[in-house]
Amino acid sequence: MHLERREEQYSMNENIHISDADGVYISENDVIGAEVDDIQYYEDHIAARNVYAVIERNKRKGDILYKLRKTKKVHGISYRIYFNSCNLKHVLYGELRNYSDEEKQILSDDFADRYDGKAGEFVEFISDLSIAVPGTYQKTWDYIEQNSNSLNRHSNMHLIFEKAQMPGLQ
Repeated sequence: MHLERREEQYSMNENIHISDADGVYISENDVIGAEVDDIQYYEDHIAARNVYAVIERNKRKGDILYKLRKTKKVHGISYRIYFNSCNLKHVLYGELRNYSDEEKQILSDDFADRYDGKAGEFVEFISDLSIAVPGTYQKTWDYIEQNSNSLNRHSNMHLIFEKAQMPGLQ
């Protein structure tokens, strides 16, 4: 028996990284102590049992996001990080709350059914000005860092599709 190893070549022209903003840019004064089991996100503050831990998390994640968005290439391949705010579920479903694992599965299935074979409709959705932060890549990051914008329903993922020349999106 003869086994032949076949090597396929793949061409990658950009690394795309998508992250939740998780309210990391809000003022420390907007992290409020509360008797809650999990961090609770609101459009003007975060409630948490351990305020200090959330403030430290925000500093660390904010620093990491800054480094990543200033990164131009990874292993010689173009790199960009995009955000959803406060998180992906907030952007996709318009509700800022904690979902159970079962709810996440149902929403994920519904999302797949809604946009299966309809990439153009998804691009329209993510590009709607009720979600999309207008401006350049840098301007969208400048915006999300201001006030409580990193808690509000925003995304710069539309820039992925503006940049791409994807056939069949119309």
